Amino acid sequence: MKLVSLKLKGNIRLAQSGIDYFEWNPSADIQILLGTNGCGKSTVMGESSPLPAKPSDYEKGGYKIAVFEDKQTTYVFSSLFEGKPEHLFEVNGVNINTGKTITVQSTICRDNTIRIKRRNRKPCWYRAYITYTLVNKITTNFSIN
Repeated sequence: MKLVSLKLKGNIRLAQSGIDYFEWNPSADIQILLGTNGCGKSTVMGESSPLPAKPSDYEKGGYKIAVFEDKQTTYVFSSLFEGKPEHLFEVNGVNINTGKTITVQSTICRDNTIRIKRRNRKPCWYRAYITYTLVNKITTNFSIN
């Protein structure tokens, strides 16, 4: 499973760096994010998982949309914060989170064998994040501070 696209709008931590909208379309299997301290590298890595975004991390009208592909299947994980928060889990265009709640979204992720691993802390000059494991395939994203 490969991250194809990540769109973040109204993320509070990115806004502290002057970034209201962020779009990332990784083009290689291994990505290196470089930047100064406080520019949002850790935020981007944290949001690049299929887990739903927390409403407290977004301004009203903000959203997180993460698109993943695996073989012939496209997965779209959306967290929308316009009014009441809504969370969508789409598989090939069909939403399977009919409740649109964060609890249902998290449960669906677990039930579909997505295993989320949080930051693997290394010395401050090097951090490796294993963002997710799905169907025993590991995608690793790297961030160097």
